Amino acid sequence: MRNFVLKFALWVFTLNILAILLLLVLGGKKISTYSYDKMGDYFFWLRNYEEAIESWERASTPSTELKTLRKIGITYLIEGKREEGIRFHIKALKKYPEDPFIRFNLALLYLQEEKLEDSLREVEKILSRYPGFPHAHYLKGLVYEKKGEEEKAYQEFMQELNNNPGCAGAWGKIEILKKE
Repeated sequence: MRNFVLKFALWVFTLNILAILLLLVLGGKKISTYSYDKMGDYFFWLRNYEEAIESWERASTPSTELKTLRKIGITYLIEGKREEGIRFHIKALKKYPEDPFIRFNLALLYLQEEKLEDSLREVEKILSRYPGFPHAHYLKGLVYEKKGEEEKAYQEFMQELNNNPGCAGAWGKIEILKKE
């Protein structure tokens, strides 16, 4: 096991060195958008979120912008940068107002900030356009639960299971609410 860990650490170190050499040899402006996107993915998996965002921003072109915005949005969620994340998602929605993924992430951030009405409003916008959007009813149930409206929460968790029977969170919440 120890040898595996050492080999893996050496592999990661080598990849870092290769990425740095690639930047130095080719120069920042000559690296393709694809390369920056992949570098961003690489930094993301190393949990170096600032470098990931920077790489993805360099990779962003009009044809890849939505994908890039989604990646950056997820990174704000993971980092727990709620206020920055809310500002980022609001700005992204000005460009892509119908994107359910960006809107869903914004609803999650609002829930984390306990801005329950804002979260509920965002989830309703998703469901009005995409009624079967995965985990939207679950999120709506979480908002209702937080508001103390357990019957509405239960109904939303049930609706999530009708759309998405594999939602473990909804199953768990239904079991809890059944016992109460």
